[in-house]
Amino acid sequence: MILEIVSFYFLYRAYSGFKGFKYGILPYADELKEYYDNLKSYYIDKGEPEKYNDRFKEILTELHIKIASFNTKQIARRSGFRYYSVQLIFWATVFLFISAILFFLNFFRYK
Repeated sequence: MILEIVSFYFLYRAYSGFKGFKYGILPYADELKEYYDNLKSYYIDKGEPEKYNDRFKEILTELHIKIASFNTKQIARRSGFRYYSVQLIFWATVFLFISAILFFLNFFRYK
């Protein structure tokens, strides 16, 4: 019974969690366009118009790496909870069958 309760706890954590799972997302396209335009204006005003495109690619790549790493960690965490839950359910079922067999052997022997 205890294994089942613990396994349901891990199932709950795997699928919803107490606080929920947050995932990183890229900004909306219109926000990226606005940032790109502001970056372009900044570098043109600074006198380095050739740098804005490379800088935007660099920022976008860093953002993508950061978000992908964060999401991968969240997915791995949820997978761990699912793994523990399945293991506990399996062992609870095994112990249930063993105890049921022993119970019925004992029950029919002393009946």
